[in-house]
Amino acid sequence: MKFLIPILTLIPLLSFGFQAKFVHIKGVVKLDGTLIKDKKAPISKPAPIETGKDSLAIVRIGENYTLKINENSIVDLSGILEKTPSVDLKNGSIFSYIKKEIATKQRESFRLKAKDVAMGVRGTTFFASIGKKQDVWMCVKEGVVGVKTKKQNKETLVKAGEGIVARSEGEVSKPKPLPWTKKLNWDNDPESGDLTNTVSIEEAYVDLLDFDYD
Repeated sequence: MKFLIPILTLIPLLSFGFQAKFVHIKGVVKLDGTLIKDKKAPISKPAPIETGKDSLAIVRIGENYTLKINENSIVDLSGILEKTPSVDLKNGSIFSYIKKEIATKQRESFRLKAKDVAMGVRGTTFFASIGKKQDVWMCVKEGVVGVKTKKQNKETLVKAGEGIVARSEGEVSKPKPLPWTKKLNWDNDPESGDLTNTVSIEEAYVDLLDFDYD
């Protein structure tokens, strides 16, 4: 499987140059290979962020886009300064949050890469994960996400409460309501308590295995 590319709409991130910071970290978190010790450290340059076992990082880009990077994950920010800003999920899983008010008013593209799928997001909260077999799983809490792959260029719209799996071969399952998504820890506020996600994604997606593909 090649690369999945979620596309998010929001205000231009580059109006005032690169602006990003850690809002919260837990456990082992590295920026470009350097261990981060300050829970609210600034991010001086767009570089890979890596989390270890039982670790997580919350990153804010500008004022309108937030990432919660779960344990054993790698997210590369190096594409954030491109004409079309992009974030690349190399491994693991990530929650993405975009302010609705901003996203619905602006048409600036933002890409979240994860193998070979493009997810066009409209003011939303969504979750994406790379599985053991290099499938990419995605579900939506708020808003709508349009999913494309290089093999299936037709857009598949995924609504709130629904999810899909994009197989490593390029097929995308039909969207389906997934009650278990409500059990995911969607919280990204460090003041509200434990932010760790305890849902087993591999087990939760068992109900996608018999999905029909377009």
